[in-house]
Amino acid sequence: MANILTDEFIQLIKQMNEQAYENEAKLAVEENGAKIADLQGYLAGVRRYKAILQENDYFLDVKYLGTTERGVFYFDEENNCNLDNNEIRIALSGIEQVTDSAKWQDVKTSCEKAINAMKDMLFYQSEKGRDLHFCKGWYSAMKQIDKYIEALVSQLEFLEKEKSESLPFEE
Repeated sequence: MANILTDEFIQLIKQMNEQAYENEAKLAVEENGAKIADLQGYLAGVRRYKAILQENDYFLDVKYLGTTERGVFYFDEENNCNLDNNEIRIALSGIEQVTDSAKWQDVKTSCEKAINAMKDMLFYQSEKGRDLHFCKGWYSAMKQIDKYIEALVSQLEFLEKEKSESLPFEE
């Protein structure tokens, strides 16, 4: 039986699709070989991450496999969060419904195995130059969802600390 990804987790996939879409556009005009390899690696990493979800019985609708279904980022270019405390809590609650399951540990294990295999390839088989840049982009994509989640957790902690410090209690 397939595991269901929550709407909040699908939003992270859409944000990753938005980043991939932007990287596809950059790739079309990029001339620097190292940057091309990095962008290609990112796109390959996004595809591999989605494949790992599917391999671990998570249902991911076909429309999310490409970059046509995109979402608005939770954070803008200046790293300001577009959500308030309550919206962050709701988003994290939905995300945790996916990431707190035992099945999610299989996804994490599969990701780590894929990352280790890529490291081994880079160390033992690659020609170093272009492959290094490709692997950097690939690794970035494989860790993108984790980065989004960590950013939301950090933002919520920051906002809650800020709010608690503004309470009119004396010590």
